[in-house]
Amino acid sequence: MEFSLGVGAGAAVRHELKEKVSAKYELKADVAVLSEAVAFASVSNLVAILNQMLVAGEVRIEDEPELEDIQDLDEECSELEYCDEDSDDDAEDTREENPSKSPFREDVFEIRVRKADGAWLCDIPQSGWEGAVGVGQYGKKAVNTVSSRMQAYFCIAKMLVRDCQELLSKGPRAVKGPIWSQRELIAKGCFSGIKNFSKSNDGGASSLSRYLRSVDLVWGCGSLPLRKLFAE
Repeated sequence: MEFSLGVGAGAAVRHELKEKVSAKYELKADVAVLSEAVAFASVSNLVAILNQMLVAGEVRIEDEPELEDIQDLDEECSELEYCDEDSDDDAEDTREENPSKSPFREDVFEIRVRKADGAWLCDIPQSGWEGAVGVGQYGKKAVNTVSSRMQAYFCIAKMLVRDCQELLSKGPRAVKGPIWSQRELIAKGCFSGIKNFSKSNDGGASSLSRYLRSVDLVWGCGSLPLRKLFAE
């Protein structure tokens, strides 16, 4: 016995197939955009992007961080040290007052400045992508970008702690201009082991420029866009 679809049924099948194909391509477009956005997203947005990529099957989690580690990080990052220098009355207070909210701002990635044992330190928060492994093309790209970005921030923080204690102690209002150019920063060689720097044709200049977007150094007395320390 043979079966055949009527004209109406055939049209419905074609329409359903077209919708599925369109949805597939829309998803591909979304994850493609997200794989670029991780280069400058804030902590909370990085977590949101990771969740979307997990749903899309672009990444998977192999080794999730312990809950107590995350809680310790939030407690540490929620306590900001005030600058040694007296700040103006209208200086922005960046401390989080509502304990139910994330300790991080949603619009920028924050590197917190604090004082410990007589020295000023720069704390790099966890990205939320610890243990993430790329599965699809865009997932692999995103994981690599987040990893390179975090390594670059650690390198910058290490140099600031080593060479710029006075600047860190005085806070954002003491910054009058760039301390190094981005080219000088790359020439120092601290990014040499990072994949997006060592394997790029421009020595990592384009990657560094993207990583310096939407990231702030944050003190208790105010904040400063990190890119202002490093001229183009």
